Amino acid sequence: MYAWLHAVMSPVKYLHSMFLVFKNTEETNLRITPQVCILRHWLNELFDYDDRRFEILDYENVEPILIWGESYNNPVYLPVFMSSSDYDFIVIAPCEAQMYVVQIRAFLDRFKLAGKRYKLSFQDGDGHSCPVLPDIDYEDM
Repeated sequence: MYAWLHAVMSPVKYLHSMFLVFKNTEETNLRITPQVCILRHWLNELFDYDDRRFEILDYENVEPILIWGESYNNPVYLPVFMSSSDYDFIVIAPCEAQMYVVQIRAFLDRFKLAGKRYKLSFQDGDGHSCPVLPDIDYEDM
């Protein structure tokens, strides 16, 4: 009798355990917001737990667009948000995280604010760019 009950209940136990895994994953995903501090925290949690070297910086190298009015003595500068910058923010990752470039991009694409563009840059501790791994084509991502 016990074996029969175990055989009947084992699919229910399996489904219950799968539901709990799903529930925990979704509760974690609901805690992640597009705020810079939250994105940085979760990037460090997932990809650089010990050293926590991920940084997210605003893209500051934006030159404002100059528009000339009817009188050429009055230049008008468009605001920064209307400029022709390719990126809204830069994610600086440690060199060791290059092997996770696909997962990092998937994470950022899922949790960043819609319409925001980013550049993923890999740097060592001194701020120098890392050598590019031969198996990864960064331009296609």
